[in-house]
Amino acid sequence: MAERHGSGWWPKVPERIQKTVKTRMEEDAKFRWHGARGITEINYCDFGDLSSIIITNWEVFEDVVANLEWAKAVLGTLEKSRNIVMHGGVLVKEDLERVVFRAVVNERAAVLMDHVAEKSVSSYLS
Repeated sequence: MAERHGSGWWPKVPERIQKTVKTRMEEDAKFRWHGARGITEINYCDFGDLSSIIITNWEVFEDVVANLEWAKAVLGTLEKSRNIVMHGGVLVKEDLERVVFRAVVNERAAVLMDHVAEKSVSSYLS
């Protein structure tokens, strides 16, 4: 978002998320003795908020994320797993394997895409 819109990207976020984030930041400011989540608005977003930001600004993300429905499904699964872990639960083996598998696949896909892009560019230059 910042690459596309610069420092003025936050107004492109859905208004309901902006309001929620503002409230969270104000609450953090009341408890100065406690560390804050972060210094920027994105630090105050939940996983579900990230999905909404992507959906609302699809034209920004479509070159990076292969498929909108896939992205929503992955973020939904990750949010569920995150909530289980962060609220004292334990992921079952299959869920943990799914999260790790997706991370490895995404990492390998990124490396492959970089390699393909380099080969494509070099073939035009030679």
